[in-house]
Amino acid sequence: MTGQSTDYLGTKEKIEEGGKFKSLLDKALSVDGKEFSLRHMRGRYAYSVSSLSWIERKAKIPHAAAVFYSTPPTATLDEALEDFLSAYEEKPEWIENLMFIARIYLAKGDKVSGYPYFLCQECT
Repeated sequence: MTGQSTDYLGTKEKIEEGGKFKSLLDKALSVDGKEFSLRHMRGRYAYSVSSLSWIERKAKIPHAAAVFYSTPPTATLDEALEDFLSAYEEKPEWIENLMFIARIYLAKGDKVSGYPYFLCQECT
């Protein structure tokens, strides 16, 4: 069980499944590093991990993450953005990917950089 099915799991289970999912993505990307959908999915993983609340990180993650990690999983918005931008290079009209790119720029306080991705010139 990986991916979207984790939306219905608790924090501990999400982290357990997320660790498996990330490992599978990394393995697949080692075979084909330019596959845009894999880059997008790894970007979503990084985005989700970077968006965990302080409570989830401090209270719940150490116990759940111990199954897969010696330390809790970490990721940054910049790591997520790197994967989303890589997917964008291969498939610039992918609306879902564009939305995540724009969201990250907005979260970083950079509305100017995020705005063009909301417009999606390639989508028209």
